[in-house]
Amino acid sequence: MKKYIKYTLVMFSLFNIPLSYSATGDSGWRDISQIGCHLNGGTCYVSLDINVGPAECSSNSIRWNKDSSTAGKEIFSLLMAASAANKKVSFQVSDQCYGNFPTFSYLSVLMK
Repeated sequence: MKKYIKYTLVMFSLFNIPLSYSATGDSGWRDISQIGCHLNGGTCYVSLDINVGPAECSSNSIRWNKDSSTAGKEIFSLLMAASAANKKVSFQVSDQCYGNFPTFSYLSVLMK
């Protein structure tokens, strides 16, 4: 019976790993499912295939302000191009929140 319980717990853990990454740091290579900007206020977002970010704002939607961020518009353009080319992206997720959502300090696009 103990073996069955251990086996069940291990299998449950293995199947749940890719569903959530509620932590800061490297997100790993991710697919983009949505990208957009709010009409007013300059907030842009990208939706990924898993949740990322600190516990208080964990979400699959990463946000930033394209107008007040130094490279905010360039980031949006880079993500649009990556999304259109079906490329994977990796974010360095910040330990701070942007409102109720995670944000990031930099990103990379997998070109292969």
